[in-house]
Amino acid sequence: MAAGDCGGGQIQTVQSRLVVRWLRLIVHASNSDTPLGYVFGYHIRGIGGVHRVVIHKVQHIVMDSISRYRIIAPVVYNRQKRPLAGGVHPIQRRLRVKSKTIRLGVFVGAFLSVLVAVVMAAQDRYTVKVPNGLAFSEFRGYEDWQVVAPSETDASNVMRVILANPVMMKAYREGIPGNGKPFPEGSKIAKIEWEPRKLTEAPFSAKTPDTVPGRLTEVEFIEKDSARFADTHGWGYAAFKYDAASDAFTPVTPADKPPQRNDAKCGAACHNLAAAKDYIFTEYPKR
Repeated sequence: MAAGDCGGGQIQTVQSRLVVRWLRLIVHASNSDTPLGYVFGYHIRGIGGVHRVVIHKVQHIVMDSISRYRIIAPVVYNRQKRPLAGGVHPIQRRLRVKSKTIRLGVFVGAFLSVLVAVVMAAQDRYTVKVPNGLAFSEFRGYEDWQVVAPSETDASNVMRVILANPVMMKAYREGIPGNGKPFPEGSKIAKIEWEPRKLTEAPFSAKTPDTVPGRLTEVEFIEKDSARFADTHGWGYAAFKYDAASDAFTPVTPADKPPQRNDAKCGAACHNLAAAKDYIFTEYPKR
């Protein structure tokens, strides 16, 4: 056996197998709660709607490609350089291996290109900011905060859940603001709002439906920073409306319903009504 020829085939096989293993790692990690999953998969912060579907489809394409091209045999020559069993000349087999490797490489490139584009699109929400006010990026990870309480406003046809960061949750558990003390600096609230949706399937019915969140409409933020928001009793406010078609958030303006000023004071007038509770309406119910 010619060492030089056989070595080339083995190297090419090892390289191909490494590519397959690397690609499998990315695909499987994207379905896990790991750093790779956070970057590449369903757990990317902010990915939803069409972006999630794109990743899912690309994963299926890549996995199908792996199943077709993952078995790449080494190129082996005999001493007389004659065709091996099956009548396939070694040069033809080498060309086939190269062709499969190239095609697999194309799928790897396409997969990563789509992922990069999706990640960049998902990160757009964290570039949004209310002029002279709060930025979406200041509330990164709000989806994982603990629930303070749900809320439903029939007049506005709005269902919401109020979340708080660890600083504010600790204050709530200590009895604030019911004990007369103010919330500490760094307290943050996130309100996620949906249109209510009625479930009428069994065990419910049209007469006795169950109400659950439907279409996402808006996300609101509140932050305690007395130095930054001294003219609004230490609280800054922000509201971002959600557009499902573009999967994007934009600051709420006076033209929206309800109208809100497009700055950190957008919720101050309303929250003045809750001055006795440090300007926060939501109470922490027993659980």
